[in-house]
Amino acid sequence: FWLNIGRETQLERFHDRRWSPLKSWKFSPIDIAGITKWDDYTKARDLMFERTHEEFAPWIIVRANDKRRARLAIIRRILLSLPY
Repeated sequence: FWLNIGRETQLERFHDRRWSPLKSWKFSPIDIAGITKWDDYTKARDLMFERTHEEFAPWIIVRANDKRRARLAIIRRILLSLPY
């Protein structure tokens, strides 16, 4: 699974981490460095998909701007793949 998060959502999460007393423990200098490399990371991600996506082991891309919906989508996908 690849949890895909949009740039705006990522920036909002970084802001929350930086300024929220409950989330500040998650914040690091790597977050700041990563913001400036968004386009580079996107190109690397696309290349990774191109080189590693296989029919027997596909990447399943999940929209993850909404954490709860993303988790439910993954659970649903896993349960649908199991013979129970």
